[in-house]
Amino acid sequence: MATSARNTGPICWRRSYCARWKTILVMKFSHFKVVILALACFFYPVSAAEFPVVVVVYPEVSMPYRDSFEEILNGIAKRIPAHRVVVVGAPGSGVELLRQYSPTHIIALGRAGKTEAMLAAGRASVTCAALVYPDRECPAATFGLLPDPGVLFSRLKLLNPGSKRIFAVYSANQNGWQLPLARAAAAARNLELYAVEVNDSKAAVEAYKKFFANADPATDSVWMLPDNISGESSAVVPLVLTEAWRRDVLVFSSAVEHVRRGALFSVIPHFSDYGYAVADAALRPGQRNELITLRQFRYIVNTRAAQHLRVSAADLATFEVVTPRP
Repeated sequence: MATSARNTGPICWRRSYCARWKTILVMKFSHFKVVILALACFFYPVSAAEFPVVVVVYPEVSMPYRDSFEEILNGIAKRIPAHRVVVVGAPGSGVELLRQYSPTHIIALGRAGKTEAMLAAGRASVTCAALVYPDRECPAATFGLLPDPGVLFSRLKLLNPGSKRIFAVYSANQNGWQLPLARAAAAARNLELYAVEVNDSKAAVEAYKKFFANADPATDSVWMLPDNISGESSAVVPLVLTEAWRRDVLVFSSAVEHVRRGALFSVIPHFSDYGYAVADAALRPGQRNELITLRQFRYIVNTRAAQHLRVSAADLATFEVVTPRP
C-alpha cells in the first residue's frame, strides 16, 4: 500500500468556519476504483466514527471515457475537499472493499459502478450518476448524462424560428423516459413532436425514409437519440445524415458523437461542474428518488453542417464548442 498523507488525527478546531475534510481514499482493483471522502466536523472535536464517509465508485475504463470520469471526480473533490490521499492496490471485489469502509454515502458512476454500489450499500445513501440510460433503481437521485429535450428545442427555435415539427425515432427501453419531457417541451415551444417507437435498426431505417420522403426543410427537423439502434455499427446514422444533407433538413441530437459525424448541434457535458452538482446532492439530506437530466453543459456545433444550412455568423458565435476544430 502506498500512501501520500500525514498521519494526523481527525481534529476540528473551534472556529467560525471550520470545515476540514478528512480523507480521500482511492482503491484500484480489477474493474473498479473506489474513492473515499470523509467530511470532518464543524465547530467541535468529534470521534472518527462520527464522520460521514462518502464513497465514489466508478469503473476502470479506457480512454477517452477515463478522462470523463477523472473530470467528474475532480468536480466531486471541489465540493468535498480533502487533505489526505491514500492509494491502495487491493485484490477482490468492489463489494468487499466498500463494505470494509462502512460508507454513509455512496456516489456510483456508470452502470457498472451502480451495480457494485447497490450490492454493497447496506444503510448507505446511494446517489447514481454518469448514466446515459438512467432508471429509478437508485434509492436516492439519479443523474443522467443526457440533457432535458427542452434545451435542445430552444436552441432549434433560435437557429430556425420557422420550425414547426420535430421527428424522432426512439427505443422505448432506452429512451422512453425522455418522451414525456420531450412532449411537454415541444408543446411549450409551439412545436409538434412526431416520435416513432422502433425495436431494431431495420424499422428505424424505414421510419426515417418515410419521413424524408415528405420532409419540409423550412419547418421540419430531426432529433436523434443515442441508443443501440443508432450505434456505431448501425446503418441508421449514415442514412439520416446523408438524407438530411441532401434535402437541407436540420438534424440535432442529444448525443455529441452524432454532431461529430454531421448533425448540426448538441450539448457536451461540463464534467467537472457535473461532478460538483452530484456531490452536492449526495450530501443533501432527504434526497428524492428522481431522474435529473444533464444541466451542466456547453453547446457544440458542427461548422460544416452550419455552413451548409446557412447558419448566420451571429448564431454560430453562440456555441461554446465547435467541431471540426479549425
